[in-house]
Amino acid sequence: MGDDAAAATVCGACAGAVMTLTGHPFDTTKVRMQTSGGYTSTLHCVRLTVQREGALALYKGLTPALLTMVPTGAIRFSVQNRFNAWIAGWLGEPHRDGFGHLPLRVRVAAEGGGGAVCGLVLPFVLTPMELIKCRRQVLQDNAASNWQIARDVFREHGLRGLYTGHTLTVLRSTVANAAMFASYEFFRGLVYGPAARAADARHFWLDSVAGVLSGWTALIVCYPFDVVKSRVQVTLGAPSAASPSAAKGIGSALAELWRERAMYRGISAMLVRAVPVHVVYLPTYSFLMARFGSGGGGDDGSGGGAGSSRSRLRRRRTSAGESIC
Repeated sequence: MGDDAAAATVCGACAGAVMTLTGHPFDTTKVRMQTSGGYTSTLHCVRLTVQREGALALYKGLTPALLTMVPTGAIRFSVQNRFNAWIAGWLGEPHRDGFGHLPLRVRVAAEGGGGAVCGLVLPFVLTPMELIKCRRQVLQDNAASNWQIARDVFREHGLRGLYTGHTLTVLRSTVANAAMFASYEFFRGLVYGPAARAADARHFWLDSVAGVLSGWTALIVCYPFDVVKSRVQVTLGAPSAASPSAAKGIGSALAELWRERAMYRGISAMLVRAVPVHVVYLPTYSFLMARFGSGGGGDDGSGGGAGSSRSRLRRRRTSAGESIC
């Protein structure tokens, strides 16, 4: 797998699949908590779901989730692989040994910028798949399959219906990806020590600690947007008892969540989910890139998408204005 872009795409897809399989039960719990006031706590939601529908109900919507996260994982790291290198070169002359030898502040800025760019691209895939997933997750029976949900939404609302909540998805995705990748590089700098370069060493458990902390950071920053998105997608933007603010603007919807004290409803399930998910997500990607990226790209030590850009960053030194792709 000599080409870094191909390696980033395949390794990103694998990381996305691992993350989805690990965290989906927590995501189902989160969506039910976000869209219904009938649960007193996360454990109450899980207990009722399992009692009424069986344990496999926690995996409702898994198919669209996988169909979302595998390609978006591939896109996320492929796009970021390119933009991180460009941003790092734009911020300062790259070190001849690659991204991992750049100053921490440059690596954090590059990861955050690359993450934000990914957040603008991914929702074109995310929005319709997440709409189907959310509507499937709140069903308390198996009356409708994923395909039936997609077909019914398209028949009644057209393509625009499948993209209900797209603006919110873009907002959540941009903020979350920028926060996750920038904070991952920042926390790696902390756990490895301020004097250590990212390229000096790789320890899976230190990377995992940074991964969990970055997951919590992204979650806390973007969670209110996710609550509004889930409500809007489940009700298809129509006001209802469960989501009276769905047809309002984002500001009004967030203000209503604040009044309801529901801005972070269901977040406990996601904070728990973040531990196994982020123990495996970015560290899995970094591990795979270290093995399959050209020139052992992961040895550069970048946690997010830029670690495989070693050879490109070397080429970038020939011209400050050259784009590395």
